[in-house]
Amino acid sequence: MSSLAFKRTLHGLVPADDHATRKLARVPLDAVVRCTFEAKRNNKNLRRWWALCNLIYSTSPDFKSPEQVHDFLKIKAGHCTHIVSKSTGEVYLVADSIAFSRLNEEQFQAVWRRAVQAVCEDILPTVTEAALEEEILRLVGAVG
Repeated sequence: MSSLAFKRTLHGLVPADDHATRKLARVPLDAVVRCTFEAKRNNKNLRRWWALCNLIYSTSPDFKSPEQVHDFLKIKAGHCTHIVSKSTGEVYLVADSIAFSRLNEEQFQAVWRRAVQAVCEDILPTVTEAALEEEILRLVGAVG
C-alpha cells in the first residue's frame, strides 16, 4: 500500500505529484478503489507559525528554544489542557497539539490570532499585530 497526494480542484481530486499520477494511471477505468482521507495542516500556515516561534526565540532571552516558544504560545493562546494536582490543587497548563488531526484549519487560525495578540501584549509590546504579521510574511517569503 502506498500513500498518494491529491489536490482538490473545481473538477475534483487530481494527483498532486508524479508519483500519484503514475499510480493513478495504473488503475483501470471504472475501477473502485478504497482511499483513506487525511488532510494536513496548510504548509504555509505551519511555516508562519514556526517563523514566529523562531523570531521570538531569536529576540527574547527568556526562551531556551523555538520549541519552548511553540509551547508557550499555544498556552498563551488558550490551546492547552488544564491539569489540577489532586494533592495541592495547583493548576498546570500543558500545551495541546496543533496537528491537523487535533485542530482543523479554522481552529488553527483562531489559535494563530490569539498567539500573535499574546506576543504583542507580553513579549514585544512595542510591536503592533499588523507589523508582526507583516514581518512573519516577509520571513517566510510571502512579501518582498
